[in-house]
Parts: sequence; C-alpha cells; structure tokens
Amino acid sequence: MALQDFIPGPLGQQGNFFQMDPMSGSMMEEAVKQNQQAAMQQQAQAKAQEQQTLLDMARAKAIEQDPTLNYVQRRIVDGLLDAKKLYHAASNVGDTQSMTYAENLADMRRREAESIGFDASQYGKNVTLEDAIRNQNKNDTRALSNMFYDTMDSGNYFNQEYRNLLRAGMSEDGAMEEARIRASAYQADRINRLRDAFSMYGMDERGAINSNGMRLISMLADESKDQASLYGNMNPTPVQNWNFENSVLLSDRGMQQALQKMAAQYQYRQQEAEEAQKRARQDAQWKADFNDARAQQAMQQRASVGEALGLSGDGLQSYILTGKLPSSGKGGKSGSGEEKPEKISDKVRGVYQNISDLTERAQKAIRSGEVSDAGNSDVNDLYEAIESAISAGQIKGDDVTKARNLEYGIQFEFNKKTGNEDEAAKAASYITPEYWAEHYEPIFGKQPD
Repeated sequence: MALQDFIPGPLGQQGNFFQMDPMSGSMMEEAVKQNQQAAMQQQAQAKAQEQQTLLDMARAKAIEQDPTLNYVQRRIVDGLLDAKKLYHAASNVGDTQSMTYAENLADMRRREAESIGFDASQYGKNVTLEDAIRNQNKNDTRALSNMFYDTMDSGNYFNQEYRNLLRAGMSEDGAMEEARIRASAYQADRINRLRDAFSMYGMDERGAINSNGMRLISMLADESKDQASLYGNMNPTPVQNWNFENSVLLSDRGMQQALQKMAAQYQYRQQEAEEAQKRARQDAQWKADFNDARAQQAMQQRASVGEALGLSGDGLQSYILTGKLPSSGKGGKSGSGEEKPEKISDKVRGVYQNISDLTERAQKAIRSGEVSDAGNSDVNDLYEAIESAISAGQIKGDDVTKARNLEYGIQFEFNKKTGNEDEAAKAASYITPEYWAEHYEPIFGKQPD
C-alpha cells in the first residue's frame, strides 16, 4: 500500500493534520507583531520616564544649590525686614516702646519660619539691616533671572517633551499623549509660579505694577490670557499710577500722605533740636569749666598786681575779687588788723588801674572769641600801656617783671586763640617759670622751651 493509504482521506480533500489554515497563520503573525510593538512601547515609556526622573532630579539639585524664596518665605522675610527697619528708626530717636514692638514682631516672624522649616538665618537677629536687605536683593535677582531666562512656556515645553519621547522610541500617538499630559502639569505649575512672582516682585510699595510686573503679566498671557487679564486689571499700570500721582494731592489719600510727611519732618526736626540742645549743654559745660579756670587765673594775676601796688588785707582781697583799686589812701587792714598805708602816688595808681582794666578786657575778648589775626584793640592797648609805663619809670623793679609777665601772658593767649603757634611759643618763652607754673600750667600744661 502507498503512504497515502495510511493518511485519513486524500490529500487536499479529507484534510491533513500537518497543514495549517492560512487565515490562522496570519493572525498569529499579527499577534506576534503587536506583542513586539507593545514591548517596544513599554521600553520606550520606561526610558522616557527614566529621562524625566533624571531631569526632575537635575532641576531639584539646581534649586537646592541656588534656592530662591517662595511666596510664603518671601512674606516672612518682608516681615523680618520691616521689623528691622522699625527697630533701626526707633533706636535712632530712643523710642524704647517701638523698639520692643519691633523685637516682638521679629520673634513672631521667626516662629512662623520655624513652623514651616524655613531657615531664615540670613535675616536673623544678629544680621544687620544692610546685610539683610542685601541678601533679599540677591534672592530677588536670582528668582527673577530664573523666571525670565531659565524657563519656557508650556507650548515650547510640549514640543521639547514630544521630541524626547520620540527619540526614546515611543510611537507618535503615544508621544503626543504623554507630552500633552506633561505639558498640562507644567503649565499649571508655571501659572502658579508666575502668579507668586507677580505678587512678590511685580508691584511697588503702593501696589502699582512695575516693570517686572509688566513682563510677568506678558509671560502669564502665554499660558492663560484670563489670568493675565485678571492680574493686569486688578492693579494700576505705570501710566495709570502716573495719572493718579498727579491728582493725589487733591484726594484724601494725598492729604494723608502729606500729614504723614509732616509728622516725619516734625519728628526729624525734633530729633535735630534735641541733638542741638545736647550739644549746647555740652558746650556750655565746657565753657563754664574753661571760664572757671580763666577766672582763677585772673584772680591770681590780680593778686600779683595788688602785691606790686603794696595792697594787703581787705584791700588786696577786694582788688582780687573785683579788679578795682581802692579809692582811699588806705590799702586796708593787714592780717593783724592794723591798717597799712599804700606807698604809691595817685598817678602810678592810675597807671596800674588802667593796666588792670585793660588786662580784664583783653582776657574777656580772648575768652569770648572776639579776636582776629589782625589783633584786638584791648590786647594792643595793654601792650602799649605796659611798655609806656615802664619807659616812663612808672613801673620799676620787680614790678617790671610782673608787668612783662602780664604782657607776654596776654600775647601768648591771643596767639594761641588765633592759631599762631609759633608766636604763642615765643611769647611763652619770655614768661618766668614761676609765673607760668602758677597761672598757665594748670590750663596749658608744661611751659614750651
């Protein structure tokens, strides 16, 4: 028998269990192809997800290396700076109540920072106001730079992610859907960041939109025109603010600002007045101390003149205190109670009285500052009076030395007052050491060589 006799049915008629239906073979090939495509799709998605994870980690690391303040942290920092400014202003005027309030306000802000895990040490209690402001400015510069230059709109982000997914092996439809999902999440996050940035950096202290705010609104319009319109309409633009400022003096707000300005000016003037009074008190005390020393010196000089005139007892004491010679012929009582007659003529008495009066006026002119480089008449008159009296023989003997001490002493003080140190030193060199030690050393120190 032939081989086919053992096979059920003729070939091609009764069937052959070794032969497959053409239709079932095609379906199997399609299933295998679909499984391969699904596996590739899963691999592509896994690779894309890995790339996205690496990108997120890189972004997180960049933020960690160069962090900027978020909206809540920025509000805390603003509160800390306000407290520092208040404390600084209050300390300048000695307002302890406001200083205490500022410290309490700063403590409250620091507790808020601790409650959210925010390290506010760059704006802490030991940081000066200037350094704290500098740190905030650095943060603002970084934040705006990141916002303006290191981010893209959601449309560009979609295109970037779509291309990355295609390069990872994902199909066009799969890449399109995944890129759309990622771009939507990115858009929502970017809108929030733009709104926070506008609230932190987009307005000036009066609530008007500044140049940063105009740029942020323009960026916000790329994501949501409704959001951009909302923020653009809820705050005055620079043009509107300019128009408002031109009419603010006629409004209630303008009046309030004027009153606040007046109050600030009054406080400043009051502070200046208090400082001026303090300086005046210090100057008065210095002058009083200086005049006490001068008065002591003047009485010592009168004592020398009175002794030269032969005065003693009450007469000498009266002359030392008043600078006036007794009009009677008696010089007063001595220490024993006996009267001691003056051995001096009326003419000579007049010469000494004139010298005494000129000495008083010259010293008064020097002490009050009524002297100039050209000289003072009282100082010159004293010099001429002493020299004339010596030349005329009206002053003799030891009295010449005493008179010359008076003369050179006044010249020394005059040149010292007018800043002529060389002439002052020259005059001082003519004064006897004993006279200098008694009359000038307590005020001017050791006698110049």
